[in-house]
Amino acid sequence: MELLFFAATGAVLYVADRITDYMADQAAGTAFEQIHEVIGNVSYFGRSSQPILKTRIPNSVVPFFPAFTQSFKVLSLTECDHWFWFTVRVHLFRVENIAVKPITKKEAKLTLSNNAPERLQQYFPEDVAKSRQKKSA
Repeated sequence: MELLFFAATGAVLYVADRITDYMADQAAGTAFEQIHEVIGNVSYFGRSSQPILKTRIPNSVVPFFPAFTQSFKVLSLTECDHWFWFTVRVHLFRVENIAVKPITKKEAKLTLSNNAPERLQQYFPEDVAKSRQKKSA
């Protein structure tokens, strides 16, 4: 009987975790689409930017329990080839903090090479070609 109780509790916690992740992701996505920041004469507009790499950090107090506070960090590229980090914190499915931080192409390249090397060639093909030529020589 106890085994059935633990299995049911585990299933409920798993489903609740999936639901909270989905709702927090939806709230962060809506916040990304609505941002419009102008920093240093460059406009960072969410709707016209392309999210490249997304990291979700759940802030759960209890292990194996749904996180009601989550942080998202999204590496994005504007239409004018300006890179930026978009960070958002979602607590109880409401957006708490939003930040836009411009970064250089060098920082974006380093981030992609460390976290998503398969996307590095897509956004920096000339640098990947140069590194292949150096290896073959």
